[in-house]
Amino acid sequence: MNLFSLAPTLMTGALRANEECYLQFGQSIKITNNTDFMEQCDADWIYINYPKLIELDQHQVIFIDDRIKLAVEKVNMSEAFVSCQILKGGFLTNHYMDVLISGVKLNFPPVDKKFIDFLEFAKRNHVDMIFASINDQFAFETIKCHLKSEGQENNIALVAKIETQAGYDNLEKFLEHADGILISRYKLGLNVSTEMAIAAQKCMIAKCLKAGVPSIVLSNMLKKMSESVDEPSSAEISDIFNAT
Repeated sequence: MNLFSLAPTLMTGALRANEECYLQFGQSIKITNNTDFMEQCDADWIYINYPKLIELDQHQVIFIDDRIKLAVEKVNMSEAFVSCQILKGGFLTNHYMDVLISGVKLNFPPVDKKFIDFLEFAKRNHVDMIFASINDQFAFETIKCHLKSEGQENNIALVAKIETQAGYDNLEKFLEHADGILISRYKLGLNVSTEMAIAAQKCMIAKCLKAGVPSIVLSNMLKKMSESVDEPSSAEISDIFNAT
């Protein structure tokens, strides 16, 4: 099965040396969006492709690949970097790692020419299913309509990824035409409180069952539960809650 995902993503750069480096708890590290560091990341500097990096507030939290946790200590406006303390250490690998920043709302991809080009690529390459991070009904219906353009029924299934409060609020509208709903518990848990994420997960699954729409809960539980961590994630709390 060919899958295709459309979502706004913050990523780290590549390592200076072609190997892993370990970020030690309690140490400091500098984060920058200067492209000179895009392939020069190490234990002292990390590149992140977030254009508004120097607008972050003190104590704001940065998560890297759901394994490394950093807290902003100081913003250096003149040299365009932020100093962070490592709250949870881990290995920084040479592949581009997913980044989430607490309190930061990313603009989801507009249905513009670039977005349409992605859809055309999917159609040409016989993609079976598209996962799209969508906040509003208009964007969802536009994508769905384009996939069934030219008067022909297209077999590409469209799955709405729910990662934000806005996506959750519009769930019932998505259920009218969605081929599936993907609940990203980790990202949702960073956009709303842990308590809200737990309740939202159960509520969304119930609504999907009632509407007869398949639901998928995105989790990394088995990998995380095998690691030594200082505190459980909102996803793990949700698993414990639903297991009782």
